[in-house]
Amino acid sequence: MYRKRLVSLIAVTACLLAVGVAPAQAWVLWASSHGIKSGESVLGPNVNLSENLVEPLGSGIICAGVSGFGSFCPSEPVSVVYQVGKVVKSEPYAHDHSSFTSGFNAWYQ
Repeated sequence: MYRKRLVSLIAVTACLLAVGVAPAQAWVLWASSHGIKSGESVLGPNVNLSENLVEPLGSGIICAGVSGFGSFCPSEPVSVVYQVGKVVKSEPYAHDHSSFTSGFNAWYQ
């Protein structure tokens, strides 16, 4: 799943650059193969961001959020993006909604 998402992201970026449109902001990795216990939340750095993308590693359900603005929890183990709707100074976060320890990768922009 990670490889498909990365290939898609690269393809979209290449197309935008080919027509002269630069992406507004690049995705920044804030967690790589991070372990997270059931019910635990992990905060990323305090940065300017508008979106938080969380990708589960395995069968865990990982919620994506932005501290002080809300979160979104999928009903199955899929990648999810939480969008604030504007650029804010805050922390991206992930929450393990599974009943077991899971792993995840996460990016903000």
